Amino acid sequence: MSDLRSVTYVSRVTGSMSEAEFTLLGIEAGRFNALDGITGLLVFNGERFCQTIEGASAAIDDLLGRLRRDPRHDEFTVVNDEATETRRFRSWDMHLLVVPSDKQAALDLARTRFEAEADYTARAKIYQTVESAFA
Repeated sequence: MSDLRSVTYVSRVTGSMSEAEFTLLGIEAGRFNALDGITGLLVFNGERFCQTIEGASAAIDDLLGRLRRDPRHDEFTVVNDEATETRRFRSWDMHLLVVPSDKQAALDLARTRFEAEADYTARAKIYQTVESAFA
């Protein structure tokens, strides 16, 4: 059995965050995630984050601890935590998606942007992650 785990959480930004600051956050996250063998998708709509991370269980636990202590967000809530056999975001150390404030437009954008993903389960997880950000 694999030690691979997938966790999706939502949180609320504590201050304001520009798109440039979000991009820097993603670059920083991607660098650390690559070192820890973590892949995932981070979605931001200007107010809320929704992120799916996947990797070895111990690495995920360490990252969740750091995320819970990060003062840039609060209302941290895990919405899904599951063991998985394969990575859905295997080529993304941390992929970023900034979505417009209109919920339906955000969901349509996610569906269009990731329609080319060859792995159906990855497409479904991406869409679920974006949808969870606005539930």
